Amino acid sequence: MSVTPVILKRLVVISTVVLLLVVPVVLYAQAPQKPPSPTLTPNHEEMSVEVSWTSMLPPNSDVAWEVWVWIEQAGWTRLDDGTLAVTHIEHTGLEEGVEYWYTYRANFSNGESGQYSHYSNIILSDTPALFSAPTVTAQLIGEDINVKWSEIPGVTHYRLACWCGAGRWEVVDAWDMLETNYTAFPSITYYFAVQAVNDSGDSTEWSEYAIVKTPAVIPTNTPIPDPTPTPTPTPVPISAYDRWLPGITIAPENWCTPLWDYRVYGFNRRSQEARDLVSQIVASMGGLYYDPYLGEYFGDAERMRINHVVDIEEAHGSGMCHESRAESRQTFVYDPENAVMTSIKLTGNSDAYDLTGWLPDLNRCWYVNRTVHIKRKYGLTMDRAEADKAIEVLSGCSSTDMIFSNSPTPTPTIVTNDPLQMYDDDGNGHISCEEARRHGIAPVHRVHPAYQYMDDPDGNGIACE
Repeated sequence: MSVTPVILKRLVVISTVVLLLVVPVVLYAQAPQKPPSPTLTPNHEEMSVEVSWTSMLPPNSDVAWEVWVWIEQAGWTRLDDGTLAVTHIEHTGLEEGVEYWYTYRANFSNGESGQYSHYSNIILSDTPALFSAPTVTAQLIGEDINVKWSEIPGVTHYRLACWCGAGRWEVVDAWDMLETNYTAFPSITYYFAVQAVNDSGDSTEWSEYAIVKTPAVIPTNTPIPDPTPTPTPTPVPISAYDRWLPGITIAPENWCTPLWDYRVYGFNRRSQEARDLVSQIVASMGGLYYDPYLGEYFGDAERMRINHVVDIEEAHGSGMCHESRAESRQTFVYDPENAVMTSIKLTGNSDAYDLTGWLPDLNRCWYVNRTVHIKRKYGLTMDRAEADKAIEVLSGCSSTDMIFSNSPTPTPTIVTNDPLQMYDDDGNGHISCEEARRHGIAPVHRVHPAYQYMDDPDGNGIACE
């Protein structure tokens, strides 16, 4: 049962065991979402099972875990002693052929309790399964999601489960098929899992699930043209990836663990770390509160928010989901290279998408180049479509520097004549601050033609502040 998909376990309980509703539902005091099902690791020889789960609470939380098992003959029985601090417990003495259901919740030191988790079930046999679960892949192709799974010798048919956005699992017999298609609908995260059954009725565990996230707009299928003698266009050569995306691994998006709670990344917009991040972003903009995607300036951060270049959800599905990367997550969300300040009007437009789902109209070259840099910096992957989009944009860029759309403060009319003739009173080829003030153009911003002939000691884009 260790490879049974977490979400699939949720379906089995919700759809088939009404009596489980006798467990009280308590609002989870520390998290808005119902905790995922526990993982069950059976020991068929010892007729026992290890019940384990991942804590979604902040580190060092003062909590004791409560674990229950339901057996048809006995009802609900509590397994812990009220002081369980670790996220696993051993249940021994199980009987062959009896179905056991497990759930857990957190009890906090302030007397509050979290929600009970989704359920997991298991039936032990003293004869372990003799064949493995299939391997499943899923891919969005035009308007369809193509689902494939590996062939398992000695089985008679397969069962396919889909979490297709309807709030429940849909399970069908796929018989001897090894692939099928589902119609894709926009803005849905699909989960697929497959189980194999032999002629004796024995079944494998459910496979690890394959995940497909559909974009807001589903591309239209392009009819396949009749064969012609015209050569097929050559795909983007590998040298293009080496040139524009050095050090980037091209691989399908892989959600190795679901993103149940964004707090595992430790990002809090009201924290001191967030305030420090805002200060670093503003300093990098020359002291300006500037939205590089809309080209707008603000007097302060009141109507702005921190906007990650590579969003948390996109990073999670590009490699940050692995537990081995847990220590990198907080560094990632507070990295000033991965953040800008944007208008609250932009909220939601740039979140949770890769380059194929959203690009800014302004500073597009800077944005794509910075995305590539962040993904390379944190070892994150790009799928083929995102990589091709990055190459398409970068290959047409003359510069990847950030563009400041206009002067943030009113300035005198910018002349088109030679600025040295206009402002260099002593004819030394340099415009001093005294000369700039004399002509009424100080402070002089980077966009002013006189700026290139002036000194800007701190390099913030404003001379003679």
